[in-house]
Amino acid sequence: MVVIDRVKEDFYQRISSDHVLVLVYPDVDSLCACKILQTLFKADNTQYTVVCVSGISQLKTAFTTHHDKVRSVVLINCGGGAKLIELLQPEEHICIFVVDSVRPLELDNVYNKGQVHIVLREGEVLEIPDFDDIYDSDQQAEEDGEEEGEEFFSDEEVEDSVTGGKRRRREGEASYEARRKRHLWRRKREEILYKYSEFNYHSTAASLVLYELAWRLTRDNNELLWLAITGLTEQLLHEKTDREMYVTEMHRMQPHVLRLNRSEEETVSAINTMKINFVEEYP
Repeated sequence: MVVIDRVKEDFYQRISSDHVLVLVYPDVDSLCACKILQTLFKADNTQYTVVCVSGISQLKTAFTTHHDKVRSVVLINCGGGAKLIELLQPEEHICIFVVDSVRPLELDNVYNKGQVHIVLREGEVLEIPDFDDIYDSDQQAEEDGEEEGEEFFSDEEVEDSVTGGKRRRREGEASYEARRKRHLWRRKREEILYKYSEFNYHSTAASLVLYELAWRLTRDNNELLWLAITGLTEQLLHEKTDREMYVTEMHRMQPHVLRLNRSEEETVSAINTMKINFVEEYP
């Protein structure tokens, strides 16, 4: 599993030295996140191509059109729920970085060990099933081994000896036990996948993830802060997040507001002169 929560070291420093393809979903959070990333690219003279995509077919078309020019692809609020390797079939040298607030993520993307990287805000916990509960290569190996074993011995060869019958019974019992375990594993897998994919929801806004990248690069400013807060507010207005989560995130942004808007003449005692307050509104 390649999940990136060190956005500076494991994400930005890896992509900023080459031409980058950025595929963006057309909503406010995505556009704010893209603008933040563009600002960072311009500061580092990083070449990039931005394409707006509103569906899987457009995602595939945009990638097919531009993939030969790039080594890194950034998906902003798109593609996280699709099997990207199967869909895009990228060459081995291309790495795909997913900055997507939509959950659940496709597990094939999460557990891909080479080309797909999930970018998270530092400290965020990704709630996903264990690998062994979803992908079990040992079970497949047992299936292949049993099939080979069944083909290797014919009935005549087994019955040639006195112990042949006992051996067949032992093999039959082992085969039954293996099938039973496979059945239980598959049923458990189905239950886990159902619970994992039962509800769609939104996690941290992509604009917040990329704003914190700008902050860690010491490139943040009021414009980028405004973009991040706008992206977060869009999540609330379109009911992609609830008020409790919104308030939590806004309180997390409060130190950035104070830091970027404190004049040189201000003293520490005046730290509370600018503060975001929340008041319940009633119809």
